[in-house]
Amino acid sequence: MENISTFVWSYFAIAGLGIVALAAVLVTWSVQYVMATRSEATRTTMRRRPVVVHHRHFALHH
Repeated sequence: MENISTFVWSYFAIAGLGIVALAAVLVTWSVQYVMATRSEATRTTMRRRPVVVHHRHFALHH
């Protein structure tokens, strides 16, 4: 019975390590994805904002 319990505990340890590794990979991937989308969003807004300000300025003067 001791051999079976040792096998079960080693299996649980390996499974736990696998779950922890998978969770770490998922967290890293999601953080990179959020940062990429956030930087892309700020880039588009920064690109779009001067055009809107320019059009308002143009409309005010004409």
